[in-house]
Amino acid sequence: MEGTAMMIESSKIKDQELLEFSHMIIKALARFQILKRAIKKDDYDIPLRKNYNVPVGIFYSIHPPDLSETIQDNLNCISLDSDPVLPFPWSHSKFRRNLSSISPGNWKQTSRHFLVVYDPFFAYPGSNGNHSVSVGIWREEGSICGTNVTRYSILPIFKRVRFDINSMFYVDSQNKKLHSKRISNSAGILFGIAYELARKAYCGNTISDKERDLIVTHSETLIIEIKDDIDKLDSDIRELLGDDKLYKTVKLFETIKNNVR
Repeated sequence: MEGTAMMIESSKIKDQELLEFSHMIIKALARFQILKRAIKKDDYDIPLRKNYNVPVGIFYSIHPPDLSETIQDNLNCISLDSDPVLPFPWSHSKFRRNLSSISPGNWKQTSRHFLVVYDPFFAYPGSNGNHSVSVGIWREEGSICGTNVTRYSILPIFKRVRFDINSMFYVDSQNKKLHSKRISNSAGILFGIAYELARKAYCGNTISDKERDLIVTHSETLIIEIKDDIDKLDSDIRELLGDDKLYKTVKLFETIKNNVR
């Protein structure tokens, strides 16, 4: 992850390696979620901010918006190859159409796409662009540039939002828990751990043995699920996705499982 556009706040991070490991988890979850959209043919009918079953919805539902701190900068390009971008592809037909129509290549989109960046943790499409962004992430190419990139600092949120093994929660200035959301699926738990690792990278804390165990356990769960999903894919969309990219998703979770420190 060295040299990515998500590192404007890097001077405030005490453990860059831990942050990069957090980014690796986000990128793996993005590929997992994109594969799920290729499998699942009915569209989501729940608005993103109310969909607690997907990682971005979990984050959206728990963090207090009054803590968002806008960053003014000149680095307005986000790479879909190297930056930790987590999309919400809600429509199977839209994703499939984009997968078929977008030509391979290192394209750059400067309009109609809106990315919300929580530097230096992760980014997600705020409105338009979820499906084309998903194609770019899957193929590891393309970038979103220009004024359609809104950048916030995650650091004020790190001070007030926590993850404790199976829930994310918000605390007041006296560390009193005010609101929490329980997470029960493996993708959501790994997202919560990725958040907590990024927060610890900022605070200078270390990863716990329990977090290591959870990363291994839930990575193994998703590896099994991904392999099963690959076998279920229709032959035409499997060809569009490409076996090399499909099994790269498996390998990414295997790398996470084997390299947790």
